[in-house]
Amino acid sequence: MIRALLAPRSSGQLEKPETPLAHRPTQEDKMDQEHRTDTATLEAGRLGGDGALRILGVSISALTRDQALALLLDRLSRRRITRVAFANSNLLMQARAATEGAAWLEDFLVLNDGVALDAAARLLHGRAFPDNLAGTDFVPLVLSRLPPGTRVFLLGSRPGVAEKAGTVLAGRTGVTVCGTRDGFGLNEATASEIAAARPDVLLVALGNPLQELWLRDHAERTGAILSFGVGALFDFLAEEVPRAPVWVRNLHGEWLFRLVQEPRRLARRYTVEMTAFFLAVWRERKDRTAAPPGSG
Repeated sequence: MIRALLAPRSSGQLEKPETPLAHRPTQEDKMDQEHRTDTATLEAGRLGGDGALRILGVSISALTRDQALALLLDRLSRRRITRVAFANSNLLMQARAATEGAAWLEDFLVLNDGVALDAAARLLHGRAFPDNLAGTDFVPLVLSRLPPGTRVFLLGSRPGVAEKAGTVLAGRTGVTVCGTRDGFGLNEATASEIAAARPDVLLVALGNPLQELWLRDHAERTGAILSFGVGALFDFLAEEVPRAPVWVRNLHGEWLFRLVQEPRRLARRYTVEMTAFFLAVWRERKDRTAAPPGSG
């Protein structure tokens, strides 16, 4: 099923900002132009400039929390369709194993998630990411900064979980939850069902890489401006799965807490697959070191 979803497909790039008509600039115009210029710089980073770090073929934006937040709020205000993926070691290994490689993530704003990405960035680029932008913390932050009444749709997880999570999000952030749907029995009509709810923001919790693949193929038809692959966020919000205490998260130990909570599901990911991830990163580092100057 995953291999079928990973089949190459054509999709347009993110829209480019429109060029404003020439006129005598006011102070407000100058401030707006500075904001647009800053956003353009951030978007250039996403596309592989100085603000992005490439790990196992995936270009991951090296943004601070405030920069990423400003970029997404700007994209929403200008109605620029944006798909967001949070890259942890598991997603990068899934992309590496795909027939088309990481090409299916090219239309996403990819943000870093987890201590393993920091370690890989240090090995490959000599520096870590500015902030850990894990989706379980960053997505609720984004929602809390949206204009009151912004319409949000939740798709995924088990029956009833998205509904509970939506109630929590609406209470905490002031957004309007315009619809929820569990992650079972998705079909070609699902995107149309979501579009009928007229969402501004779509949260998809199918686990990676299925959530990113679903967004690649269907996000545009939902009508949502911002769409996020959010992993276990609904389970945490609905308190179906306990989160690590804040002090554990601050020590970057949430992965260990989750392993203790769900050993059957996560043991392989945090042992065998994590070892494979760092071996792949080490090989990439050796290849870069061995490459002649100017070759890459």
